[in-house]
Amino acid sequence: YFQYNFADQSLYSIFSACNYAGALIPFIFLSFFVKRLGNARTAALGCAMAFAGFMFRFITADKTLVIMIVGWLLQGIGEGLFASVLVLSIFDARVYGLWKTGVDNDAVLMSGFSASYKIGLALGTPVVGVLLKLVPYVQGAAEQADSVLSQLRFQSSALCGFMFVIPFFLYIFVVRKNEKNLPMIRAEIEARKKDLENGN
Repeated sequence: YFQYNFADQSLYSIFSACNYAGALIPFIFLSFFVKRLGNARTAALGCAMAFAGFMFRFITADKTLVIMIVGWLLQGIGEGLFASVLVLSIFDARVYGLWKTGVDNDAVLMSGFSASYKIGLALGTPVVGVLLKLVPYVQGAAEQADSVLSQLRFQSSALCGFMFVIPFFLYIFVVRKNEKNLPMIRAEIEARKKDLENGN
């Protein structure tokens, strides 16, 4: 994208710095968001911010470096929020699993998380190649056709943004509903432990 749309691969360094800085902010203020919004709404906020950052860049076509930096920072903050809460959500799922089955399923959850990450990479990477086959992309060419440049812009902005739509709705309508029951679930687990300790 930087090579063909801007003929400036040094932009990748600025992109990396902005993404890193944006992702660092949620880690610093994560407890602030989680205490006030809870895990589900914090993750949904992250999805919304990431989507907004990607779509802002797509709509404005990355016309200026300032636009790109604003979009990258917004993306980074959103992705950082989402990624931070994703780990917390795994712990919530552990609590739910313990309540539902009576079995501590840490290993299964972490294996599932690792597998889903690898499956996502395995399925997502070929999508890029398939989309590039829809346009006259020529690997290693000095210049690319306008349709290729448009495709590269779409892939680096709007396509990435759309990936946050499904998790946004999942967190709002599914995870949020289950999250409300967590205090009751934890109380029941503690009650069961006390019953076992008392020999009941």
